[in-house]
Amino acid sequence: MSVPAAPCFYNTLTQRKEPFEPIRDGEVRMYVCGPTVYDECHLGHARSYVIFDVIARYLRFLGYKVRLAINFTDVDERITRKAEAVGEDPLKFAEARIGDFFREMDVLGIMRADMYPRVSGYVGDMIRVVQELWDRGLAYRAGGKIYFDVNKAGGYGGLLHGRPEDSLVANDAEKGAETQKRSPFDFELWDGTVKDGPLWDSPWGRGRIGWHVECYTMSRLLGHPLDITGGGADLIFPHHESNRLIALAFGQDLARFYIHNGFLTLGVRKMSKTGGIYVTIREALKVHSPEGLRFFLLGTHYRQNLPFSDRAVADAERRLAGMSGLESMLRDAGPSRGKDDGAMMQLVQTLQDEFKSAMNDDLDTPRALRAVGDFAERARGLSVGSDAAGKALEALRCVGDVLGFRWA
Repeated sequence: MSVPAAPCFYNTLTQRKEPFEPIRDGEVRMYVCGPTVYDECHLGHARSYVIFDVIARYLRFLGYKVRLAINFTDVDERITRKAEAVGEDPLKFAEARIGDFFREMDVLGIMRADMYPRVSGYVGDMIRVVQELWDRGLAYRAGGKIYFDVNKAGGYGGLLHGRPEDSLVANDAEKGAETQKRSPFDFELWDGTVKDGPLWDSPWGRGRIGWHVECYTMSRLLGHPLDITGGGADLIFPHHESNRLIALAFGQDLARFYIHNGFLTLGVRKMSKTGGIYVTIREALKVHSPEGLRFFLLGTHYRQNLPFSDRAVADAERRLAGMSGLESMLRDAGPSRGKDDGAMMQLVQTLQDEFKSAMNDDLDTPRALRAVGDFAERARGLSVGSDAAGKALEALRCVGDVLGFRWA
């Protein structure tokens, strides 16, 4: 399959599709926000990691060297509480959840990232970032915590494209009054009020680092600005807005492309742990095949919200079954030439063209899957020789490698 023209991705920063070109020639640096490992991952997590897995696969297919980092937040009050409840060390408890994460991602066919930084391994670097912000006059102490001064840094809005106050949870404003923050938007860089471990020493006393500075610091392992930073749409505000403000405080943007996937929903509500509305990956795998779940997650455009139901996944499994056996059929082709070789080669070209067009148009995986389905329907009745079958096999495997399927 020939290398297509540059793909276009929707950039949350500019609110439009833009041709993708990496900052460094031939190299893509991508950071995806990983889970806070206090509990099992749910299908909403799976959707995000499947989407960014396909982005990384496609960029590698295009010939780019992709360096992908996914972090683990292994230091968090929720982890500490859950670990204490079962009598375990918080970091060991978190490590066990990380092991669960890898097993489930492997089952779903998600390729391993190049690096998985853990918060616990970079606290010293994070403290140094906070110290630099303090020295620049962008951090201040209030109520036992160190805060980032959002207004002094330029304010929110670059990614949100709206009024930040409209997205502010009422409880945040109440906490702002209690802690004497300068603004309800100011976020924690350092929390010196926590008493339960793990804790670290800092110039401001013993405590724990803030969430937004964690991802900013770990993403620097790839070098700023990144080519792509991404995650679920719920990370746009305040997390990615805050990461970006920290980066801008040091004189450069966090990333060139900000890519966000839509929510997986149950009814009309977003699937989330905090909301108590979710289906774990483990539970879903008891009912559905991993391939069927992956097909379901890729069957709707990544920027759209996707309603989950067992029936919808079963429908996806039936569609996937209609594409099965293709590789076996083609491997069993007879002599070097067949009467329908010309028709098969036309189908192969159509598949290649449709796949390129779909993937280059902001990762339109539903259209790419339809192209495979159309190929399967039309190819089954053809009588082809081994030469044409070989070309078809090559095209199918290329498409399958990018989308994460085998059509055997």
